[in-house]
Formats: sequence, structure tokens, C-alpha cells
Amino acid sequence: MSVNRELEYLVIEKNQEIRFSLDFKQEVKVFVDSGSVLLFGCPLQVKHEYVMRNQSFALSTFDGCTIKVEGSFNSYYICNISIPEILTSSDYKPCTMIIGPPCSGKTTFAKWMMNYSCLRVSQTSKVPKQSSIYVNLDPQQSYFSPAGCIGALPISKHINHIGFPYVNPLVYFFGHLDIDESRASEYRGLIKELSIHVKQRQKNAGSQNSGIVIDFPFIKDQSLMQSLCFAIETFEVTHIVCLGDDKTARILAKKYNSVKVIELPTFPGAVIVDRAFKQSLRNQMSQRYFDGDPLLELNPVSRYHKLKDIKLFSVGGPQREAETTNFRTLVPVPYSLSLKGSIIAAVNKPNQMEETWKQNSLTFFYVLSIDEDNGRVELLMPNSNFMSDQVYLIGSIKYSIE
Repeated sequence: MSVNRELEYLVIEKNQEIRFSLDFKQEVKVFVDSGSVLLFGCPLQVKHEYVMRNQSFALSTFDGCTIKVEGSFNSYYICNISIPEILTSSDYKPCTMIIGPPCSGKTTFAKWMMNYSCLRVSQTSKVPKQSSIYVNLDPQQSYFSPAGCIGALPISKHINHIGFPYVNPLVYFFGHLDIDESRASEYRGLIKELSIHVKQRQKNAGSQNSGIVIDFPFIKDQSLMQSLCFAIETFEVTHIVCLGDDKTARILAKKYNSVKVIELPTFPGAVIVDRAFKQSLRNQMSQRYFDGDPLLELNPVSRYHKLKDIKLFSVGGPQREAETTNFRTLVPVPYSLSLKGSIIAAVNKPNQMEETWKQNSLTFFYVLSIDEDNGRVELLMPNSNFMSDQVYLIGSIKYSIE
């Protein structure tokens, strides 16, 4: 049952964690009164208020703390915690892959790894710009782009309560939430392209020694297992963390003798959410791309464009029944009212159109309305800068403005 009231000061003992259960559109204000408090390993400032929205969260302390909490939530409880050694170890981990079933805490674990990495770099590095890189290979997630993409993000500062920052992301448009077998070649092609540019960015930034953390989707079938192996080899993964998936851990340990495979239970505090809740979160994150957040407020604009000026294409076609090696083919997509609510990715026009599939996304548009009678489409854009001579890709990704 949802509770909406102010709580008295809560005292959390050392090596404990308080876990709050929230539904979508619920909000909790946390005031840190004293002591040390961590959110995903990110230190929170004392005498400062933080607002947590829309999903469950946990606050950890190793030294004890006092907090004040008010807002709307389902429940909370306090428990003892023990952080896995891989998070606190100072051993260098060049490239770590995190895998596990849905709601096993993969992304939470990744945030802990990135935040601890930021802490170590700030304590030991004389090069402030040196940063680790977070790689998202799950198109169902949309932490720094609309859903339907894979990408990478340099992390030079702690990931706080707002979420992943929108700073120099490298994004590739896959166009779909599910990675079915018919699109396996396209998915692996994008993984290969992403890995090339991630390694190049590391080299250019002088951060080859700061590590990569890869968030991989749930391995639901043999095709995705093959894609996982492809990603492990392409990114030259050195460590694999298996959360709540002992079977896959044993398979990978046997297959890759040179890779350290670490079996862990479901990450503490992970909660099970249903499909509708996940979709609401995707909508929220997609909307964040256009509207910004408290740290980066954006001013999206909507404009009408002639249909002939925004020609849409699908990579390999909108639907397939079987795998094809010809996924580089661009298939024209005619405008219809069914495209309302769709996400469009804009990419640079390459010299050869069959190379369009591997161009990183420059920006995204949201289809607000389609006026077929007057031959125009209304697009929501994150800013007023509209560049011509681009290719516009569309898939099956939609979201609803809430």
C-alpha cells in the first residue's frame, strides 16, 4: 500500500542499507543529515536534499548515517549489506561484461562499478579527463538515448540520482527492442562497429587503463548466446560477472579459459518489475532525451516538415521472418498515420548508402502528427538545429508522451 507522509529522522547503522519500493510516478525526498550515504556507490552530500522518482532505490552506508525521508512510496526496510569484492578491489579490470536474467540488478551493478572507478581515478589520476566507458548493448534500455539503440558513454563523474549523463554519447540505432534471430547479423555488426569506436575513443582520451563496463541483455535463446560470445571476443572482455545465472557462468568459464568468470547471486535490492512498468520507464527516459532533466533543462521544438524532405528508411525492412546477410539494404518506408509516436534517428549520409546501417546517430526526432492531405509531418526535436543531407531511419520504436 502506498504511503504518503513525512518520516522522522531515520538512523542507519554502519554496513546497512535502506531499500525503498516505488512505483512509477511516486516520488521520495531524501535529506542527508549526517554521516556517509551512497547511492549506487555515489557519495551523497551532507545537508543536501535529493529527489528519487519512479523506481525503487537503495541507500547504503558503511559508517552509519542519519537521513530524513518524505514522499510517496510502497514500503521500505533496512538490512545488512556486504559489497562483492569485485566492486571494492583495486585490481585493474580492463573490460567487464555483466550478464544475468531480467531484474537481477545488472545496471545497478554497472553503476556501482562505474562509481567506484570514478572514485579510484579521482584519488590516483592526475588527468581529470581520464574516464571509464559504460557500454549498453541492450536496446530495451534507454539511459542516454531513446530505446532501440546500443551505445557507449564516457563516465568521468559519479552517476547520481538523476541518472546517466548525456555527455558525448556514442549511439547506434538498432530500431527494435527485441533482438530476434532474424536480426542477429545486424546486431552483431553494430556491436563490432561500436567496439572499434570505443577503443578509438579510449586511445584518443588517454584512458586505455580506466576500463570498460558492458551491460548485456538477458540471454533468452541460442542466438543471443552466440551474440554474447561475439561481444566477448570483439571487446576483448577480461572479466564476466554473472548475476543469478550459474548455468551460463559455467558455460562461459569452460569456453573462455583466459577470462575470469565471477558467479554472484542476484544483486541485493533488485526488484521484479512487469512489462508495463518497464515501458513506462522507457517512455520516461525517451522523454528525458527531448526535455532534459533538473541538471540539463532542454527546450525541445516542434516543427512541420514536408514529407518529401524527410524520407524514411528501414534497415533491411521493418519485419523479417528469417535471418538475412543483406541487412545493409535500405528499404523506403511510406508515411502513414500508424507512424505517429515513432522515433526517427538521423545519421550522416555516407558515400555509399549500403554503409548507412553503421553510421552513429546524430540526433532523434519524435513524430507528433502526420498531415497526409497537406504532405507534411510534425516532428519534435531536442533543439532548433535542423541539418539537411542526412538519412532518416525508422524501426518499431514508439513512446508515449506522459
